[in-house]
Amino acid sequence: MIPLRVGICIIEYTRMKLTLPKLLEDICDDGSMQFVVIDMNKNLHDQGPFDVIIHKILEWYNQGDDVGNAKLMKLMNYVRSCVPQPKMIDSITETVNLADRFYSMEVMKACEFTMKGIKVFVPRFALLEKTNSENVMDLVNKSGINFPIITKPPVTRCDAEAHDMSIIFSEKNVSDIMSPCVIQEFVNHGSMLYKVAAVGQQMYICERPSVKNLKSGLERTVYFDSMTVSKRNVHNVDLHDKNPQFMKFRTSVSECNVQTLLDEDIVKEILCRITNKIDLTLFGIDIIVEENTGNYGLIDLNYMPSYDGVLTYFAEDLYQKLQHINGERVRNNIDA
Repeated sequence: MIPLRVGICIIEYTRMKLTLPKLLEDICDDGSMQFVVIDMNKNLHDQGPFDVIIHKILEWYNQGDDVGNAKLMKLMNYVRSCVPQPKMIDSITETVNLADRFYSMEVMKACEFTMKGIKVFVPRFALLEKTNSENVMDLVNKSGINFPIITKPPVTRCDAEAHDMSIIFSEKNVSDIMSPCVIQEFVNHGSMLYKVAAVGQQMYICERPSVKNLKSGLERTVYFDSMTVSKRNVHNVDLHDKNPQFMKFRTSVSECNVQTLLDEDIVKEILCRITNKIDLTLFGIDIIVEENTGNYGLIDLNYMPSYDGVLTYFAEDLYQKLQHINGERVRNNIDA
């Protein structure tokens, strides 16, 4: 049987972080799959054909919109020209849609529910457009958003801009808000963030540091890169109440005691609702546990997270997905 040809269309920096394709090659010891790193600077037809393509094509936007647009169109045109078309992990269209932060938040909003007395919710949010004629406070009041307010870039396809955020503490400082942006009510959560990384319905939950509890008032606006508050080895003196470098953060996988982090049944239901809403395999959700209520707040949905701390589990589950695709290919060839 001809090996399943898997194209990996991911920039070198991210491939190195994910340890791809090495982790997959180490697992696949029977020659049933061939992994090819796709060079987007060369002709794609010369590198194919591919049965499957794993991609994070929007990272090319880190080199500028012109480069990003060109690489995106190149991959899309290649896929459309193939007969049969390769299986995409995941849909290019859906990953592009997720780069719109307001869209991703609306997806999460549509997945709200209550289970075991715990409410899964998205903190109140609104889109402040550059052409919006409404007064900022009119939008805040209409949306029922309370201070403090966190502002987030509306588009996340470029990492250089996706993490630039600010916290506004009072009406006095709303003039500091730079539009366009998504504005969202800040919810106190005990300075702990739970990153859920998924491969389909398989999940991994990792504790990470987060913003300390805050209250409304006349404090100065705080500008920050969100990556400086969610990394284990980075201390943001403005927003951390403890230095993460001296803290221990737990990581659980589905076969371990996930109950010590988040309720496994509730997280599985979140994943189920998201994948029913949008067809995704590789994605991440950021969850906070609201202070005093214990409710779960969904604050971010992103494509192909880092899988930091759970890379071997990620590779094993991704390989299982590829095996399933290969099995279907074999059955289709036999039926033909």
